[in-house]
Amino acid sequence: MLEISVMTKLIWDNWQILLFLFDGEDRPLSIPAFCEEAEKAVTTPLLEQLRVQTRERQAPAIYIDEKTNLYYWGFEDEKQLYVLGPLHAEPLSFTQERHFLHQQKIHRKDFPLKELTFAESFPVVSLVYYCLTGKQYDILSDPSNRKLLEFDLMMNRLDTENEERTHLSYQVEQKWYQGIRSGKNMASEWLERGPTLLDQVGVLAKENTFKQMEYTMVSQIVLSTRAAIEGGLPPARAYEISDLFLQKCAQCQETTELLQIGNQSVDSFCRAVRETQKKQTRDLDVERCKNYIAGHLTKKLSVSAIAKELNISYSYLAAKFQQETKTSIKKYIFQEKLTAAANLLKYSEAGIGDIAHYLAFPSTSSMCAQFKEAYGMSPLKYRHAQKTSDFLSSEHDVTKVSF
Repeated sequence: MLEISVMTKLIWDNWQILLFLFDGEDRPLSIPAFCEEAEKAVTTPLLEQLRVQTRERQAPAIYIDEKTNLYYWGFEDEKQLYVLGPLHAEPLSFTQERHFLHQQKIHRKDFPLKELTFAESFPVVSLVYYCLTGKQYDILSDPSNRKLLEFDLMMNRLDTENEERTHLSYQVEQKWYQGIRSGKNMASEWLERGPTLLDQVGVLAKENTFKQMEYTMVSQIVLSTRAAIEGGLPPARAYEISDLFLQKCAQCQETTELLQIGNQSVDSFCRAVRETQKKQTRDLDVERCKNYIAGHLTKKLSVSAIAKELNISYSYLAAKFQQETKTSIKKYIFQEKLTAAANLLKYSEAGIGDIAHYLAFPSTSSMCAQFKEAYGMSPLKYRHAQKTSDFLSSEHDVTKVSF
């Protein structure tokens, strides 16, 4: 279990939430030293209320101050009381904030009052509870906490009604989803609906335009992955595309970059689905062979070993593969390994020797020779060329609307 000082710093650095510790007599044992006047935020009546609730429940409890609209979490361990707060589930008015500071005799105008809905606070409390006590607690299974979720839902509903926000209909979302399943990018149709379409995906991050766009694009990529798999794209390939574009989202600094990534991801999924559906009429054994190769690129592969693994005649598989793909299985294996090597050169910092070893090439020199023959340059020159190009470059117009 973590030391209280370490945990106090961790939750402040990650969530800007204050953590306090009191002994059995409600005397402070640990107060956040980095926050001036922090000790004034927790009163004796508050501690008494939390003591009663935590002892009755034998689990984390919440105390809501109706006058200030603030709330605190607390839990006991060996008679010591841990307190998280103050927090507020909805925006505070100027009067409410001033009232709290005056009531607690806090002179700092920038005293941390973290806005966090009840639902958003659940995982934080569960994590802190486990780290400090070693006990697990499923907050969501607690009936009293489900009431807090209902309150969050009610407040969100009121906000939606007051701001007259509308959400995309289920039918519209399904049309977009079915488009990816069939390999059709619906971007042109969404563009005709106007730029307000992105405003109808729901409020995913209040008063934070960048986070709103980031969450929208992440949701889009996740749903696109599911739709592509339903459209016939092998799961391994779908997750590979998904992981790549989620990593790109994590590196974005501007909303226009996120839009660009969204367009690229949908286009990539649709193209992959179309290619997969075109191949579905091909011989099943050939596709089984390709899938096996795709899942074992880091192994030394031979045609005889693959045929044995698939329980197929060596001569039959070799002839069928050549007939369907116009290339031999051996050449196909090297093409796939070289493609994987190119991706690692472009998107990782792994050494060339390490890449050769990872992909089970006979030797580094062998990989370099085959790579140069396939790409017209050495692996080192290829990496340099890719690293100097814009990582986020795209042939697509960034003004296209992504769902």
